[in-house]
Amino acid sequence: MNQCILFRLIAAYFFLSTIGTYAQNSNYKAEISSTAIRSSQDEIPFWLQANTGTEFSELTNFSGAINGFYSYDFSNFSLETGAYVFARDGVEDNIQRRDLYLQLKNSWLKITLGSKQWDEAFFGLSTTNQNYLYSNNARPLPGLLIEANEPLKLFKGFELDWGIAHYQLNDERFVDNTRLHYKRVNLIVQLSEKSRVTAGIQHFVQWAGTSPRFGELKSDIGAYWNVFIANKTTELGVEGEIQNAVGNHLGSFLFKYDFTSTSGDFSFYHEHPFEDGSGTRFQNFPDGVWGLTYKPNSNRFIKAILYEYVDTRSQSNTRTNNRTDGYFGNLVYNSGWSYEQNIIGNPFFKRVRNNDGVLSTGSFEGTRFQVHHLGVTGEINSITWNLKASYSKNLGRFGEAEFETPKKDFYAAAHLGYTYRKFHNIKLLAGLDLPSYTYNTVAVGISYCYTFSK
Repeated sequence: MNQCILFRLIAAYFFLSTIGTYAQNSNYKAEISSTAIRSSQDEIPFWLQANTGTEFSELTNFSGAINGFYSYDFSNFSLETGAYVFARDGVEDNIQRRDLYLQLKNSWLKITLGSKQWDEAFFGLSTTNQNYLYSNNARPLPGLLIEANEPLKLFKGFELDWGIAHYQLNDERFVDNTRLHYKRVNLIVQLSEKSRVTAGIQHFVQWAGTSPRFGELKSDIGAYWNVFIANKTTELGVEGEIQNAVGNHLGSFLFKYDFTSTSGDFSFYHEHPFEDGSGTRFQNFPDGVWGLTYKPNSNRFIKAILYEYVDTRSQSNTRTNNRTDGYFGNLVYNSGWSYEQNIIGNPFFKRVRNNDGVLSTGSFEGTRFQVHHLGVTGEINSITWNLKASYSKNLGRFGEAEFETPKKDFYAAAHLGYTYRKFHNIKLLAGLDLPSYTYNTVAVGISYCYTFSK
């Protein structure tokens, strides 16, 4: 986000905070929190730092955060501004923003300017926040998102969810000032009072920017149209260039079935990834995320259960004999599907480190893996708890980068929280990593959060 936009968002935040004193339909919420973690190794366990928006890095032992929002309800719409800032050790930039945004919404439309983390899905139990490509593993990207506030009712039994965005990848990366296009369309069909299906697609494209190898990449309105429709054309302007889709395209299909029974709510879903034509033709099947969730009606001790199976081993290679296929990497946009060297999507992808422990520009040491994951959460009076455990088997990459012996990992984490007088929350943390190729890691921690709201 450039300095001009940042200044305007900060000014809007304080302006709305001031007028909130005089608004009758205003409300706010703010939180101050801190967390301390003690680990048996330099790094903390996987599930204590993955999908946290980098509030916890691999080397974080202490983190503190302050966040809040103000919202104002008018006759036909509402206006909200918010910020989330954290400080932690173990990284070069100790203090960073997570959220800094201005949001306007009415009954059918929502517009978000700035950086705002996407909503947490299914109590935070999912490996990818139920989005294979955008898992909250990296900090929220700055940009403009326009989307449906609620699914649009087309006619009886049919609804449409949609969204379109422009983001700016403003971190230090191989292609400077890379832009990111995003859109989604989901069709929701109500089969009966107790069941419905959802079918949809989401599409991301890294495009434009300045490459140290190819110079200025196409960034005009014509290039944007080619990006939007994934049109095949030349992009680099080099001799012998093969026509291809402009930019680095990533996407996923969503298939979901929801069913309500007398015992509770069930949901089955599959996210199928694609990065080229073979993926859109399902030649990389069964790659993706396969998930099942259950929310019981009466048992509050167990509030929700989630199981996910993640597979990225095919990558179309077994059907197309294309030994160069892979996920999240790109020859032009060499930093790949990352932001500030953190994976934007599925957190099980591993980046290559040099001998000094520094991440390489865009290489991945393991893109072919399978994961079995279980998540459970519940509550007893004022006590909440959750548990996540994953078993992964990583094969490396196709070709010479394939591991001689697969790397097997077991990751687990547990949280136990207690809320006192609605304002104070104390949480105990524990994490465990059992890898087959390095030292085991055990960690414990404690977190305190104070909340005040109107």
